[in-house]
Formats: sequence, C-alpha cells, structure tokens
Amino acid sequence: TNLAASVKYDYEINVRTDVGIEETISNLDIAVQRHLAENLVNCNEGGRRMQGSHSDVVGIHAIMSGPSRRGRALQTDGVGPGEPDEVSSTKTCSVLIPSDGEACYYIEGDLELYLREDSPASSRIQSSQEAMRELKDSFNKGDLFLD
Repeated sequence: TNLAASVKYDYEINVRTDVGIEETISNLDIAVQRHLAENLVNCNEGGRRMQGSHSDVVGIHAIMSGPSRRGRALQTDGVGPGEPDEVSSTKTCSVLIPSDGEACYYIEGDLELYLREDSPASSRIQSSQEAMRELKDSFNKGDLFLD
C-alpha cells in the first residue's frame, strides 16, 4: 500500500538501572507494533496473541491526549516502524517516579500505519487517533508491556 499514516507518541518508562535503555526501547517498539497489528489489522484470526517478555520495564505511562470520540470502522492493513524511538534530549519524566535501582526516561516514539487504499473508511487522521487510543489504553490501564 502507498497510503500510510504516521503515529507519533511519547511515553515515560521506568527501567532497572542495570539494563541498557536503547535495547529496552527497541524491544518495546517491536512489541508496540505487534500489539497494534493484532488490535487494528483484521486478519480474520481472532484470539491471536503475540507477546514478548519485557522484564526490564518496571513502569510505563503514555503521554498523549486527543479526542475520545470513535469514528467509522478503520481499514488498517499493517503496522511498521517509523523513525527509531529515542530518549528525549529536552523532556524529562513528570508522571512516573523511579524507585531505588530504577531510572525514568521520556521516550519519543514513532510508527507507521499502512492503510487500505481502496476503502473509503481509510482515514489517516482517524487511523492515527485510533492507534493512539489503543496505545494509551494499553500503556496506562494494564500491564501488557510489563513482565
């Protein structure tokens, strides 16, 4: 498909200080893409789950806001990497507080949604908003990305 929507999202993450943050956010980026693919792409394979272990992550919180209104059904055919997620050089954690042996990082994330070209339901804005809602819910209301 040639119809893509960029999704930029920020989050805070607490990790153990004895692990490398770059490898941790790289692994988490892959897990986020898999999670969104499972939840946004309809492959007619209900109930399929792919999860990896993220034992280095001890806390995570999405930093996003946006409309909560749900629109029409979306036609997302795939999820892929955008620019590599990176530790912000200008922003610091404001929600998560690290405990002893932990460090908090503010991460700027990016991924791509690949949309169905022949569907009137494919909307870059709505698809991006739906992905952001799913990420926010997953990061803030559960332990999907924690060990």
